[in-house]
Amino acid sequence: MQMIFIGDSLTAGYGDTEGLGWAGRLAVAAMRAGNDLTWYNLGIRANTSTDIRQRCAEELGRRTMEGPLRNVLSMGAADIARGVPFETTDENARTLLDDLTQVGPVLMIGPPPALRDGYEPAAARLDGLFSTLARERGIPYGSSLHLLRDRPGYLEGLKQGDGIHPDAAGYALWAELLLADPDIQRFINSEQGL
Repeated sequence: MQMIFIGDSLTAGYGDTEGLGWAGRLAVAAMRAGNDLTWYNLGIRANTSTDIRQRCAEELGRRTMEGPLRNVLSMGAADIARGVPFETTDENARTLLDDLTQVGPVLMIGPPPALRDGYEPAAARLDGLFSTLARERGIPYGSSLHLLRDRPGYLEGLKQGDGIHPDAAGYALWAELLLADPDIQRFINSEQGL
């Protein structure tokens, strides 16, 4: 099975001194469950949804091979930080999800909380959008904002990091909470899809 994580610096796990981020921890969980997994982390720092949309097809084309494929899309924080209009993020998310679902099962992970002024309302708006788009397409969605906003361990991880990217403990908690979702567990462990 192949699993491709595509997104921004939070997907890449920036700030995690253990080098795994939440994506690496999901991949580790899939391998520990007995999956013969090849996984790729295609998170790029400061990538907005527009950047991700522009590189997605080529990135996947260079890495996919025969066998089951899982695509994990996570974005939004860079859009907020760089002032990407909501309508642009909406259009990019729709296109990316439609394209990705044509090549295999998709999991979408929403933006987490951050310790930055003005971030939370924008993240909540994107979280609502992404949740709706995922539901319309019948794909699982991890609402990171909802999972992490009241978790002292994650908020402390943000303080240890730069306010947007948590430390290793924060990423570990994020992955643990994502993996507690039965739909996400099925996504990473089922060779036949959802």
